[in-house]
Amino acid sequence: MHTIRSDASGAAGKKPLFAGEIRGWSSWARVFQDIKLFRPLVQEICRLHNLPFQEPEHLTPGTNAVFAVGDMVFKIYAPAEADFDQSADCDTELFALRRCHSLGVSVPTVIASGTLQDRYAFRYLVQSRCAGKAFREIWPMTDPCETALSVMESTPAEFFTVESTPAEISAMESTSAKVDFGRNLRRLLAPVNTPCETFNSIDVIHDPERAARWEAFPADFRADRLRTIAALCETVWQPGTYVFVHGDLNEDNILLQGDTISILDFGDACLAPVEYEYALTATELFRLDKAFLRGFFPEYYQGSAPRPMDESHPLDALADLITRGILIHDFGGDVLRQRFGLCENLHSVTDLRTFIRSRL
Repeated sequence: MHTIRSDASGAAGKKPLFAGEIRGWSSWARVFQDIKLFRPLVQEICRLHNLPFQEPEHLTPGTNAVFAVGDMVFKIYAPAEADFDQSADCDTELFALRRCHSLGVSVPTVIASGTLQDRYAFRYLVQSRCAGKAFREIWPMTDPCETALSVMESTPAEFFTVESTPAEISAMESTSAKVDFGRNLRRLLAPVNTPCETFNSIDVIHDPERAARWEAFPADFRADRLRTIAALCETVWQPGTYVFVHGDLNEDNILLQGDTISILDFGDACLAPVEYEYALTATELFRLDKAFLRGFFPEYYQGSAPRPMDESHPLDALADLITRGILIHDFGGDVLRQRFGLCENLHSVTDLRTFIRSRL
C-alpha cells in the first residue's frame, strides 16, 4: 500500500477534490453515500492507477463510502476527522482478502489500495466485483417453514408423488436447497476458520466498547453474561484456540452464482473462538431456520429425531455453542433485539439458551 497525494489538494488556489465537510461521525453519516461528493475522488483514484472510469453507482450502504464503478468496487474509508478512523478496517480487509484468496475461497480480488491525501486523508480499496445474487435476494428471511420440515422428516420417500401439490413440492425444494446451502457454506468456511497470525488489535472478550450493545438488556442478564464469559475464559476459550473469523456473515455479504459462494466485506474480521462465527451465521444469516441449520451443523442434526429435551441430546450442545458465540459477538445484542425481539424478557443466560434451544 502506498500514499498518493492529489495534485489538487495542495496547489495554491485550487480547491480540494472532496467538497464536503467532515467533523464527527454524524457528518460522515450524512455524506458517505453522496455520489456527487465522492465522484472526483473516484476519478482521481482511477487516474492514479490507470483504471477505466465509469459513473459510480450505489451499492448496499454500510459504514464506508462504497460504490460500483463498472466491474469494480471502490471502498473509501472514513477519515480520522470522522472521529472513527477506519484505517484499521482497511488493513484488516486487505489481510483477509489476500488470505482467503490464497485458500481458494471466492472473494473479491484486490486491484488497488492506498491513501489519497486531499482535504482529508482517505484510505481506499479497489476490488473486483463478484458476480451473483445476494443471499437476501434468494431467501428473504422469514420464520422457518415448519410445515415443509415436518413433511420432509415424516415422509421423504413419498413426498414427490402425483398427490403432492405444487405448493408442497415448492416447499420441499426450497428446504432441500437451504440444507444444501448450509452444508456448502460450512465446507467453504472450514479452511477459513483456522488459526493464523495476529492481524489486528480486536479483543472480542475484553474490549469494553463491546459491552455497550448490551446496555439495553436487564441488569441481571448483563451481570450473568459477564459471569458466564469469565467462566468460559477459564474452561473453554484457552489461549491458542482462536481462529480467523469473518465476523459479519449477513445476507448482504454472501453472493451465490451457480454452485459458487462468494464472501464480501471483511472489515469485521478478527481472531476469535469459532463459535463467534457460527453463532452469528445461525442467528443473523439463517435466523435459526432449521433447514439451513441442518446443513450447516450436520454433526448435531444427523440421527436426531424430535424428542423431549435432555442434556444428552445433540441439539443441547448446539444451543450451548450458539449461546456462547452470541454472548461475545460485537453484534450479539443487536441480533437478539432486532431479529428475535429479545431484550427485557431475558434475565439470565439460561433464558437465552432456552430460547435458542426451542428453535433448533
